[in-house]
Amino acid sequence: MDHGDSNSLEAFGQQPRERSGEGRWVTYDELGRIRGIGRESAGKLAQRKRWRRIPGNDGVARVCVPPDWLTPAKEPSGEHSPGHSREPSPKFVLVLSKLHEAITSVTRALERSEARADAAVTRADGLRDAITVLEAKLATAEGERERADQLVDQVEGLHRLLSDAERAARDAEDGWKAVLQHVDALERAGVRAAGRGVLARLRDALRGV
Repeated sequence: MDHGDSNSLEAFGQQPRERSGEGRWVTYDELGRIRGIGRESAGKLAQRKRWRRIPGNDGVARVCVPPDWLTPAKEPSGEHSPGHSREPSPKFVLVLSKLHEAITSVTRALERSEARADAAVTRADGLRDAITVLEAKLATAEGERERADQLVDQVEGLHRLLSDAERAARDAEDGWKAVLQHVDALERAGVRAAGRGVLARLRDALRGV
């Protein structure tokens, strides 16, 4: 069908046949669905391939698409429209999977770090409590040490008093011995018998008899 035929069809209010020997007459929307592209991309494809185009009496233009273009595209055409969502490429899926694995790994590492931080805080709290207990014990020990030092001072004072008492006892004993020696000397000097009895009693008293 040439352009003359198309014009004559439109003149009588008829639509062009959907199929011809050269291809199939389809709208841009139909071409987009067949090729997996948007309507705008379908129009650009028709212009680039210089396919014949006729305006229909319904206001919708149609193009004659060769048979080998009437099958879905096996590979992405690189054309994209907002109304059409393409299947992601294997490479993109792989990259997305690696990214997801990396995020998961980082999240787990962060969770482990948080767990270690919580454990460290708990341990620090325990150590602070232990230090508080030890400080209290140290204060008690220091108080006991001061008291012990006081007791030591008291004991040393008692030892000094004891030494003084022992020294005084020795001095008294030495004095008794001197008196006894003096009495013995008087007895040996030949004191008269009356006096001798008095001196004997004095000596016995000094000796504790």
